[in-house]
Amino acid sequence: MNPVEKRRTLNSMSPPVLVALIATLVLSAWALYSRPRQPAVIGAISRPGREASPPTTRQGAEVARLPDQWPSSSMDLATDDPFREDVPKAAPAAAPAQMVSAPMPAPVPAMDLRYWGRFAGPDGEIQTFVVRGAESPIRATPGVDLGGGWQVERMTEGAIEVVHPSSASHAQIAIPVPLPTN
Repeated sequence: MNPVEKRRTLNSMSPPVLVALIATLVLSAWALYSRPRQPAVIGAISRPGREASPPTTRQGAEVARLPDQWPSSSMDLATDDPFREDVPKAAPAAAPAQMVSAPMPAPVPAMDLRYWGRFAGPDGEIQTFVVRGAESPIRATPGVDLGGGWQVERMTEGAIEVVHPSSASHAQIAIPVPLPTN
């Protein structure tokens, strides 16, 4: 940078910046070249085997000696976080209530019974039969267990009403109307 450019740089500075720059230079020079002050002696530790004169301040007053060994701390170690906000402790949560649900109803087995036929017995009583698949026919009378949990509830001329007691399901087995005979 040539001298002309330097002069332009100083001339182009705003007055507050120029005043701050000059003040910084003056204070820096004063701090570097002023006489250092002696710090005041507050105390001193005596070393064993070496006698020293009692420490004094700049004004000549004698200063108290520091002990050879500091007493152990009577403070306990910190047990809590000092930076934690004091949050009131929440009341202990009550035990969660036991959810008691109603027992699931038993699955209803398929009602695969069908009407098999009616016959008149030797005493003239009409007997009605139902069958499941290719099994042997079962005589249907009120209260009889038909297998698979199904029971005959009642009988009418047109149907056999059955119930599945464990699930309270009801079903009907239709009885066909006989054809008239000539």
